[in-house]
Amino acid sequence: MKLRRRGWKVEVDPAIEVFHVGGGTPQLRRHRVLNFYKSRWRLLRKYELMSSPRLARPFILARLA
Repeated sequence: MKLRRRGWKVEVDPAIEVFHVGGGTPQLRRHRVLNFYKSRWRLLRKYELMSSPRLARPFILARLA
């Protein structure tokens, strides 16, 4: 997102594979889902792509309950 906003052209090449070696630990599914939503929330807030955070938060929390 940052590259595109700065005018770079971003392309996808399915022939290229990138792997991160080490560092990660297996997560329980619920932790992985929570981490996904936390990261997504931060990204959308950072780039001001969330139109109404106060309205979105209760819906997300209800979905996770």
